[in-house]
Amino acid sequence: MQVSKDDEFQLAYITAVYCIKNPFFNFQCALDYLEKANELKPDDWRIPASRAVIAYLDENIEEAERLYKIANELHGLPIDDKELLAVPYLTQLKKRLEGI
Repeated sequence: MQVSKDDEFQLAYITAVYCIKNPFFNFQCALDYLEKANELKPDDWRIPASRAVIAYLDENIEEAERLYKIANELHGLPIDDKELLAVPYLTQLKKRLEGI
C-alpha cells in the first residue's frame, strides 16, 4: 500500500504535536518529526509555529518570537484564534509575545 505525501506529512506533524504535549514534553522527538514534516511540506505555517512553541517552552523567547514571525509570514494572514488551536501552547505563546 502506497502512502501519499500528504498522509506522510500529517502523520509526522501529528506525532510531533503529540511529543510536544504534556506529559511528554519530548522536544527532541518533536523536532525530529517536524524536520520530517518540513521536508514534505516546507511551506506549512504550523511547522515554524510548533518550533516557536518548543523554543517558548524552553524559555528561549527571542527564538520563539523569530519563529512565530516566520509562521505568520507563511500563513499570509494573521493566525486567528481558532487556528491557534492547531499547535499546542501557541495561544500562550501569542499572549506572551503580545505582552498580555
